[in-house]
Amino acid sequence: MAFKEKPKIQLEDFTDMIDFEEKDSSTSSDITEIAFSQMQSFPNHKYKLYEGQRLQDMIESIKEYGIISPIILWHNENGDYIILSGHNRKNAGELAGLKKSPAVIKTDLTFEEAKLIVNETNLRQRSFTDLSHSERAYCLSEHYRTMKSQGKRNDILKDYSLNHCVTPPSEERLDPDDSQENATSSLIGTKLRTHEKIADNYALSKNTVARYIRIANLNESLMNLLDEEKIGFYAAYSLSFIEDENAQKIIAELLIRQGDKLDMKKADLMRYYFDKGKLSENMIYEILSGAKNKKAKSTARKPVKIKNTVIKRYFTANESPKEIEETIEKALAMYFEVIHSKNEAPGDDCKTTWT
Repeated sequence: MAFKEKPKIQLEDFTDMIDFEEKDSSTSSDITEIAFSQMQSFPNHKYKLYEGQRLQDMIESIKEYGIISPIILWHNENGDYIILSGHNRKNAGELAGLKKSPAVIKTDLTFEEAKLIVNETNLRQRSFTDLSHSERAYCLSEHYRTMKSQGKRNDILKDYSLNHCVTPPSEERLDPDDSQENATSSLIGTKLRTHEKIADNYALSKNTVARYIRIANLNESLMNLLDEEKIGFYAAYSLSFIEDENAQKIIAELLIRQGDKLDMKKADLMRYYFDKGKLSENMIYEILSGAKNKKAKSTARKPVKIKNTVIKRYFTANESPKEIEETIEKALAMYFEVIHSKNEAPGDDCKTTWT
């Protein structure tokens, strides 16, 4: 499906569109009736449909009162009627036996504007805490991506706020990849740049927002495992750094086959070997099965620290660290020269007396 660029909509039009469902629909001349068979779900729609009691309550309400709030549709240049707001109403309406629904049709939208409206209306209808982990990740990443690609274009969201909705970043943008992490932990993100209001509106820390944006890099299968709590949130964050589709596919398939929950230690281990370029299919299997449970030992020599009491014994307070280092280096050179001159292996005779 191809989407052509169209003129930007104005802020007041966008606001009217979002607020339409809260107005008295009986007075609007914009309402028409459209058959469900003509409606299409928004492409790659990430928000899950209601299930269980929530769905049943909606079906019963529609049976008794009908669909009160019109479905918002985007009539695009291909002649399709794409649902922007109302996926659950359509689903419940069909289950209730209806064939059509009142609808408001919008036309002059770009695909990005349409996608932004889908996010905003979903957040209006459900609070952020009601969303699954995958839905939160998708919502936050879409806002981040939209604002990053559009730069300073704020004609849609500037000065516009919704309950439980992201506030547009300022010129300081949240960058989930711009972090310096502690060498012993993959949980600590630092040096993140973002507008404080983004985190405040969600009651999340800046680091948590950034982690959700990174988690959006996971494939659908891993996202589903996250929602099913087969993968922990922080384990999912570690996996998000494995930016290889085939590796993610293998991880998901093995997790589903084994039926085990992925803990953070295994996720960190897979990320470690991926960073080293050694995360093969066999390595993934060994890690998930528990056969491989430790990182490879480093061959790098650990630094040696000379105690301060030793320094004081041989050097004065007036000597600089550089002078001390140079003296120690010369002393070591002399020491090993004497050792080698006696054809002795280093360490066999440590009783040399210096005068």
